[in-house]
Amino acid sequence: MINRVLKWVFGGGLSGIAHELQEAYSARLDATNDSDRIKADERIAKAQASVDAMRVGGLASVVRAAWAGLFFAYEAKLILWDKMLGWGVTDPLNENQAMIEMIVIGFFFLDSTVDRVRRR
Repeated sequence: MINRVLKWVFGGGLSGIAHELQEAYSARLDATNDSDRIKADERIAKAQASVDAMRVGGLASVVRAAWAGLFFAYEAKLILWDKMLGWGVTDPLNENQAMIEMIVIGFFFLDSTVDRVRRR
């Protein structure tokens, strides 16, 4: 299951962009007039810009996901293991750790919201 999640996280974006590039290059080869070639070139440029952005921001995304993953695992253990199943007791986070958790989770959702708005 972890392999599927990692494949989706790390492979999903790149394979989607690779598919878009492949379609754009095919459209360019199949273009019958200058207008179609220009549209295909624009699609290629847009997909290439996405690849370049992933190269620059890829490490930052991995770091953000790792931080969020730690707190996700902690909260999942609290909710599932401790509360729902009643099989354990987890020590609470101290004040600093709780503040960091709120900042990381808040930034994670804020960043994804801003990214969705920016794409529109």
